Amino acid sequence: VELFNDRPKKGLQMFADKGFVPTSLEPKAVADFLRSTPTLRKDKLGELFGEPEDCYLAILREWLDAFDFASLEFDAAIRVFLESFRLPGEAQKIDRIMEAFAKRYFTQRRSCFADEDAAFILAFSLIMLNTDTHSPQLKDRERMTLQQFLSNNRQINGGKDFPQEFMRPLYNSITKNEIKMSDDGDGSGMTSDIWDDLLRKSRLAAPIIS
Repeated sequence: VELFNDRPKKGLQMFADKGFVPTSLEPKAVADFLRSTPTLRKDKLGELFGEPEDCYLAILREWLDAFDFASLEFDAAIRVFLESFRLPGEAQKIDRIMEAFAKRYFTQRRSCFADEDAAFILAFSLIMLNTDTHSPQLKDRERMTLQQFLSNNRQINGGKDFPQEFMRPLYNSITKNEIKMSDDGDGSGMTSDIWDDLLRKSRLAAPIIS
């Protein structure tokens, strides 16, 4: 556990060497073990989930398969997911993790989404809204308004806009009730420049207005 909480990939290999998980790192067995070991740091779980190798992506997918999003609205699903670990601070890792989340959610709740990309982009947009709204570094006049939020997300749903009756509750939910990022690591959190970089990559139809 101490090794995992310092270097998660090496720690996972030691778990395999000692017989706690299969030496093949079978994804479901590893995900189940990580989920049932509460002394593992959540920020280190996030680091592991964001790694680009296929074996770690498969572990992330198995971690997600334990979640039932079928009855959850989009913002609620994001909240539940992000409570289970802590997002890493590297843009590419966050990108991989949220893409896997969007795929899982779209599989279970397709009603409002044209495709997985729409869920992926909107997930980033909501987390950026969360950062924009609740960051102590920003003044109130600099925070994103509802109209700016709607403008930022034009035509991201398969070339069409999401209905306002879908978007307004999302905006209100995030601005009135902050998404709390799990934090049992070094205390550092998501920064605006990371989210700006991610949103530039996410093919938003309009530029971010903050």
